[in-house]
Amino acid sequence: MVTVASSPSSTSCGTNFLPNNENHFPSIKLTRTNYLYWRTQLMPFLHDHSLFGYLDGSIPSPPTELPLEEGQTQPKPNPEFKLWQEKDQILMSLLISSLTDEVSPLLVDASTSREIWDSLSTALLSVSLYSSPKAGGSEC
Repeated sequence: MVTVASSPSSTSCGTNFLPNNENHFPSIKLTRTNYLYWRTQLMPFLHDHSLFGYLDGSIPSPPTELPLEEGQTQPKPNPEFKLWQEKDQILMSLLISSLTDEVSPLLVDASTSREIWDSLSTALLSVSLYSSPKAGGSEC
C-alpha cells in the first residue's frame, strides 16, 4: 500500500514527502462508474496531506527560472519549481496508481496532477452521476 506523510502545517513546495505507515493512501481503484466514491475517498487524504492545492490550482507551479539579476546573462533554475515539480510528480504517481486499466488511457497527455484530476473529472463525473444509485441511475 502506498503511504505519504507531510507535516500538518506544510503547504509550501518544500514539504517532506516520505513514506509513513500512519497515513494510508485510499484503496478504492477508479473505474468508469465509481468516480464519486473514488473522489470521496481521496478528498480527506489529499486535504490531510496538504495536496489538494496541487489539484485545484491554489498551489500553482512557480516559475521554472529565477528572474535575471543585474549583470546576469543566463537564467538560473528556480529551486522552488524543482521542489514543486517533485511533489507534483509523486502526487501524479499516487493518482495513477489508484486507477484501473480501463480509465488509464484518459491520461495519456497529462503532465501534471492537476491535468490528471481535471481529465478524470471531465470524463467520468457525469458517468458516475448517472450510475450512482443515490442519483437514481441503474446499477449494472
